[in-house]
Amino acid sequence: MDIPLTADADAGYGNPLNVYYTVRQFEDAGLSGVNLEDQVTPRRWGALVATEVISPAEMVRKIEAACMARRDDDFVIIVRTDAFAAEGLSATLARVRDYVAAGADVILPMGLSHDTDISSVVSAAKDVPVSISLSTHPAVGSSGFGALIDRLSGLGVRRASLPQWLSSAAVKAMTDVCDHIMTFESNRRYNDPTFPIRHFASGDVLRDLLDAEGVELIEGRLLTR
Repeated sequence: MDIPLTADADAGYGNPLNVYYTVRQFEDAGLSGVNLEDQVTPRRWGALVATEVISPAEMVRKIEAACMARRDDDFVIIVRTDAFAAEGLSATLARVRDYVAAGADVILPMGLSHDTDISSVVSAAKDVPVSISLSTHPAVGSSGFGALIDRLSGLGVRRASLPQWLSSAAVKAMTDVCDHIMTFESNRRYNDPTFPIRHFASGDVLRDLLDAEGVELIEGRLLTR
């Protein structure tokens, strides 16, 4: 099964010329698209720091450079804007219109939490899909994940990204295993017959993930006389 893979190109690692070569290299690597954002370089990370964005005109040039660089029209330019936190809704909507006109294939607005704000961005983007990023603690509240997705779909959102979900799940799983080990160490009478097997992926799953058969085939050809 072929699954399209996109990656985060940050702010393009510099000016529009850097963006051009960044897109070329990501496309050469076999990706199907990139996220390109309008934060300043070097960007700031974290929800508690003040977000700074470049001018709309500079971001438009970056988007134009990205579109010029791609050789496959199906390579997707996902344009992220952090303008909502830095400049408010009106400025965000103006940027969305400019970014769409410059060639953005998908708009990824950050920091929106109210239905009216999301709907406004969807309207400003017109026919260009809008994506909403859901962290492990989504700001767009709901009674559950399914209800949240239904709400976003009803607002016209066409895509939801789930950053940090897999890494956060991995951290939780490793913490749980460590907690069980410490519980056993402090109380030798503790006995859980399902531990640790229930926390582990099966051997077959790991072999498939690591392409063990392919590795063994190469080893057999190169190391066996």
